Amino acid sequence: YEEAVEDWNGKRIFELAEQGDEVCQLAIEEMTRNLVYGILNISYFLEPEVLVIGGSISQNPVFIQVIQEQLEAIQKEYPEEFPYLPAIRACHYQQDANLMGAYMKTLQ
Repeated sequence: YEEAVEDWNGKRIFELAEQGDEVCQLAIEEMTRNLVYGILNISYFLEPEVLVIGGSISQNPVFIQVIQEQLEAIQKEYPEEFPYLPAIRACHYQQDANLMGAYMKTLQ
C-alpha cells in the first residue's frame, strides 16, 4: 500500500475489503470477532434484548450484518452456553452518539 497512514480509515478498509483485498478482509474479520466476544460476555451476564452499536462504523450495514452473523454462528456452535442473543442495531445518532450522550448527561 502506497497511501499515507493518515489516509486510512474504517471506510477505506471496508471499501477495499469489498473489492477483494485479503488483508482488509482479515482485519475486519479479526476486529468483528473481538467485538463479538465482548458482546457475548455482555449478553451472558446482562441478557439485553437489543445491543446498539454507535460510532461511524455503525453507518455501515455490512458491519452490523457481519456482527449478527458471527453471533449466530457461535450460538449454533454453543447453544447451551448462549441460548439467547440480543438483536444488534446501529445507534440512531451513529458517529454523534457520544456527543448526544454527553449532552443528555449535562441536562440531567
